[in-house]
Amino acid sequence: MLVIQGQGGGVGIDKIDLSDALVSMMPNPAKDLVQFSLEKDFSGKATYSIYNSAGQLVRESKMRGSKETINTSEMERGVYQIKFVLNDKVIVKKLVLS
Repeated sequence: MLVIQGQGGGVGIDKIDLSDALVSMMPNPAKDLVQFSLEKDFSGKATYSIYNSAGQLVRESKMRGSKETINTSEMERGVYQIKFVLNDKVIVKKLVLS
């Protein structure tokens, strides 16, 4: 997700805020394990939801810290959307399981 914010009185885009920089996933593509990392500590206020390619919710949980490793070995191989909610920010990432 790209969040674009304009500042100042002029016309056009003055500032681009890349919210995706708050979350990283490794490895991607993943096989059995994937680690989510947050740049900031959201003190238990960060959650994630995993959706399959049909849009069905597969898993959701609250993050217990700034890093979390999940086991993906029992999930079907394919493309998933991961929705992270960090306070007032929503970030959507793509995860490939191979």
